[in-house]
Amino acid sequence: MNKRFAAILTTINAPYRRHISELELIRCLSGIEIPDRWVGQVWGFWGEVPVDDQLAFATYHGISAKKLQDAARRFSVRSGAHFPILDMNL
Repeated sequence: MNKRFAAILTTINAPYRRHISELELIRCLSGIEIPDRWVGQVWGFWGEVPVDDQLAFATYHGISAKKLQDAARRFSVRSGAHFPILDMNL
């Protein structure tokens, strides 16, 4: 795993005892459902990780920018939070 992606995981896992793996995060970002145990980490991805890093992470793992934005939109509805990626024209 490259340093940029390791920093993403460190950022989103920092407040939690149970740590999401890179593979589990990819599943959460590309699937429609996010298991309750990972809601905090996924919120951290959308809310704490710079959008450029979000896009790089997703693209590297085969998730298009549009699909990533759609996932953020679904999570926004679920959480009631608004994330910067939603304001982008992708």
